[in-house]
Amino acid sequence: MRNKAPLALLEQILMLLIFALAAVICLRVFLWSDDASRHSADRDEALIHAQTVAETVKAHGGDFVAAAAALHGTVEDGALVIEGETYTLRAERQAPAPYLGRAEIVVEAEGDTLFTLPIAWQEVGS
Repeated sequence: MRNKAPLALLEQILMLLIFALAAVICLRVFLWSDDASRHSADRDEALIHAQTVAETVKAHGGDFVAAAAALHGTVEDGALVIEGETYTLRAERQAPAPYLGRAEIVVEAEGDTLFTLPIAWQEVGS
């Protein structure tokens, strides 16, 4: 009769390789999901900051200089610019309508536009 020990050893090695492969796949999926979660958190932070900028610009009646002072930003070429850790926020004036000031907030990260947020505020005419 033949000894069945090598067959049992081969079966154990094969199971170990399958579990190792499953562990590697799970680890890669967890790392991908962690990266996606961080990206979503950065995007959410940028959106909240953009909403804050929109409300501040509206509260100052479209005065970008006063809004920049309140938000610790700068005014470059007539646009309000705020640098975040992972994104750049830029508010630019749009063509006004009668009694209505308008601007658009563009949030960019790594050269890509994440989103735009149009804003408007009421202006008092003479």
